[in-house]
Amino acid sequence: MAPSRVFSLECSKDLCQERMISLSQNDGAYQASSILSKRIRLYNENAKKLIPYLQKCSNLKCVNTEQNFEQAFQQLSNCVEPTVLLVRPGGNADSVDKRQQIIDELKNSKDFKELNVHSLITQECERNTEVGRQISA
Repeated sequence: MAPSRVFSLECSKDLCQERMISLSQNDGAYQASSILSKRIRLYNENAKKLIPYLQKCSNLKCVNTEQNFEQAFQQLSNCVEPTVLLVRPGGNADSVDKRQQIIDELKNSKDFKELNVHSLITQECERNTEVGRQISA
């Protein structure tokens, strides 16, 4: 079974090696530049073979780690942290259709998932979860 969510942290070999050397200089596990270079090359070769498979069977997200830490962390956070939107119909005649159009557009273009609140509440009550018991009380 393939994982549902995979992150690929992308960084050039040179920058990766430079960062690893600067972080490990005072470390007892310090490795020579030539060893790091070989390990990074092997990793990139193996990842190159695996990425197409992960693109097909998972929700692969690529994060550019060439940028500074704060920017890379924000990009990764955007992949991980869900955004929840409640789309409610307005008061005019075509508001239900407009609501569905907005939901369909978000699902198709932004990979949003639609959750039916009524169904979720019903399931919580049927499963007699703590939330379901509080709703039923």
